[in-house]
Amino acid sequence: MLKKFTKGLFSWTKYKRERSAAYIDLELAQSEIEFQKAFEEILFNAIDRLERSKNNLNKLGEDGISDFLAASITIPDLLDASREQNSNGHADIIIQTIGLKPRRKIIGEAKIDTRPSHVIDGIKQLLGYATGRESMNLLLIYAKKKPVVKSISDIRKKMDDNKPYGQVKDTEDYLQEWCYMAEHMHSSGKPLKIHYIGCNMYLGK
Repeated sequence: MLKKFTKGLFSWTKYKRERSAAYIDLELAQSEIEFQKAFEEILFNAIDRLERSKNNLNKLGEDGISDFLAASITIPDLLDASREQNSNGHADIIIQTIGLKPRRKIIGEAKIDTRPSHVIDGIKQLLGYATGRESMNLLLIYAKKKPVVKSISDIRKKMDDNKPYGQVKDTEDYLQEWCYMAEHMHSSGKPLKIHYIGCNMYLGK
């Protein structure tokens, strides 16, 4: 990584102008915690773009919205977000680093909030796709059918009441509004943390 800056301060300054702070933090991340923190900023910037475009995207299904999100996350020569790649099945979004060591992977499953049970079914799919070695596992909830506050509240209540798919304990808040996380037992024998990301796609109609 640092070989890029052998020409000194000018090279580093030019590089910083071309990259956001989150991109640089992602490239320089040494630990999983550092990587996750940098990726979260990139992810939530992409979610913000998604929500600001909801008037144009609301009529799309899960695949169409996920295509838009994957394109927003992809960073040339750094992050590749691909749709429907195979990972013990065809995950909705697989995000992989490019040219970084160690190479890191994130798996995402997407669901429209037609009903809480439909979203919760995504947990089973995600647990099946995951090997247990991923840096993060995401369940993206596209709230189109009702206000996102109501949608996420209903899903969390159903999960905490029923503890589906080996849910270890009640859900916990995660970083931003309409986002939470939970641990579920995985076939590897360890609890797998899933980050649930609520996306406000509701038009109020």
